[in-house]
Amino acid sequence: MRVIKDEGNELEIEIDDANFVNPLVAELLRDHDVEYAGNIKDHPFQNTTRLILRTKKGDARKALDRAIAGLRADLEDIREKLD
Repeated sequence: MRVIKDEGNELEIEIDDANFVNPLVAELLRDHDVEYAGNIKDHPFQNTTRLILRTKKGDARKALDRAIAGLRADLEDIREKLD
């Protein structure tokens, strides 16, 4: 993972695992403070993807932290239901 841009309400990160990005973007879009969340894959043969996040207000990193926490909670819920 590599941070490309980190400017308060804007964050752009290059992520090596493209499979993880789509659920993360979906979780980010549930946040009312998020103005834009999306991903760009530069080349179909590369596994790297850029996550782009912009918030209406507040820190983009905090929005990312909330989305990651939400995904963890969803996965824990699934795990509990399978046990």
